[in-house]
Amino acid sequence: MIILACGISLNTKTDLGVSPLISMPFAVSQIWHLNFAFLAFLMYTAFTILEIFLEGDSRKWTDWLQLPFSLAFSLLLQFFDTGFDVLLQSLGLTDPSLAARFVMLAIAVMMTGIGVSMSVNMKLIPNPADGLAKVVGERCKRNLGFGKNLIDITSVAITCCIGMLASGSIIGVGIGTLAAMICVGRCIFAFNYMFRDKMLQAAGLAEPKVIK
Repeated sequence: MIILACGISLNTKTDLGVSPLISMPFAVSQIWHLNFAFLAFLMYTAFTILEIFLEGDSRKWTDWLQLPFSLAFSLLLQFFDTGFDVLLQSLGLTDPSLAARFVMLAIAVMMTGIGVSMSVNMKLIPNPADGLAKVVGERCKRNLGFGKNLIDITSVAITCCIGMLASGSIIGVGIGTLAAMICVGRCIFAFNYMFRDKMLQAAGLAEPKVIK
């Protein structure tokens, strides 16, 4: 959760476009000067309720634990959002160069992919966005990746509509958004390829491999 929140928050500081899933609360926070973390909490809560509704009879009581997860995660977003402002100011990077922004974006995308991979692999409480993506994929007779792509595209489309209607411009969507849509999945794949089996064995979720 810490790594994921750090990656998402850092992405917002690049000024190259935020990750698709948080583009809606980010745009609203920028247009109406509202608290970004609180809006993210409301969005994740809505995702949780929608996921539980779509699950129907297959829902579990543990699914409701995503609500306190959302609260804790939003507090981490607030912590890192404020922390990065202080850090960038202390480093004299309040207006970073384009090269520095791309470096920040690369680090943010990698951390987001690692955070998603670790939280999903532990099979405890899924991030509400990932949980919803899984259910949407199943409802569409497809996989998690399809559900995630569908939610990403929908989120970006809604963000664009909000920006154009409220301010006459698109806010929070840019090359960084596209990079997150494409590269986060690749980072998840690479991290799982290198570390998933070891993580599952360390967590007691898989039998250790016997070397013959």
